[in-house]
Amino acid sequence: MVYRLGVKFKMESDVLAKQLRAARKGLGLIQKDLAGIIGVTRQVITRIESGTQNVTIETVQKIAGALNYDFTIELKEKQVDGNKILYERRKQPLPR
Repeated sequence: MVYRLGVKFKMESDVLAKQLRAARKGLGLIQKDLAGIIGVTRQVITRIESGTQNVTIETVQKIAGALNYDFTIELKEKQVDGNKILYERRKQPLPR
């Protein structure tokens, strides 16, 4: 997956949210458990998983660590085609 970065980054909310939810459920954790592990409220986890919460990279790293996953960000040069700028996005499912 490729994300645009800033002070806070706007995630590809539907993709990341689904992956985080699947990983959490795969470990048998409820939102409250995950929230306690990383030090946020259950409501924050709910918003992240619904794609309505902007999250910092630090928060995503904490979640990934709690779920025993690596988190990486891949930066690529923009590809220009005439006046259009094309962004590449790769979908990679979480291993089960």
